[in-house]
Amino acid sequence: MYKFFISFLRQLENNIFPGRCSVCHHAGPAICPACRASINRLPISCPLCGQASARGLICSECADGNNLSFDGLIAYASYEDAKLKSALHALKFQGTVDIGLLLGKMLGRRLLSIWPREESERPLLIPLPLHPRRKRERGYNQAQLIAAGVAAVTGWPLQGDALKRTRYQAPSSSLGYRHRQQQDKIFVYEGENINNQTVILIDDIITTGETASTAAQALKNGGAGTVVVATIARAG
Repeated sequence: MYKFFISFLRQLENNIFPGRCSVCHHAGPAICPACRASINRLPISCPLCGQASARGLICSECADGNNLSFDGLIAYASYEDAKLKSALHALKFQGTVDIGLLLGKMLGRRLLSIWPREESERPLLIPLPLHPRRKRERGYNQAQLIAAGVAAVTGWPLQGDALKRTRYQAPSSSLGYRHRQQQDKIFVYEGENINNQTVILIDDIITTGETASTAAQALKNGGAGTVVVATIARAG
């Protein structure tokens, strides 16, 4: 209840005093154009070895030893980017929900720049879910906000609640690396038929990739073909 009350107060404050960049604090949108332009984008590459790879797919040289369930990763920027880190902190912990849509639009433009234009290549957007308890505490799912921004720019279909998280876990930011790996992360896909469809799994930050891998496996169990993870930031 306390966490919910604090989240409510922060969102209320942001609604009463709108129009300030969460990064530089100058008047303007939640992330002003200058701060957005200064964020250094990561190259599109194999997430395991770093060599150039179309759509961030795991390259053939790394595929044999890969134990992750997703097939590729596209991260907009590094979590070490101070301005991006500040924006994500405001999104997750200060209730500045407008940032989610803005970051999603940035990610959407990045995806459009590398994705085939053919109608048959249109992927399905699915955000990484929060457990209902965690969503009540925060008041929203930041990945859903980002996914909405991506959909607004790309026009790609979005299934906002198709993937479910069935077991609660502590926020990953409060866990060490070993504990994050040992946490049970259980997902189930309950959406429409996605037989052999390409899915873009959207989240805010990826660290070890274990959570995204577990979610990707649930999507594949539900019939998905290729699963590419798309995040705002990559840590580590």
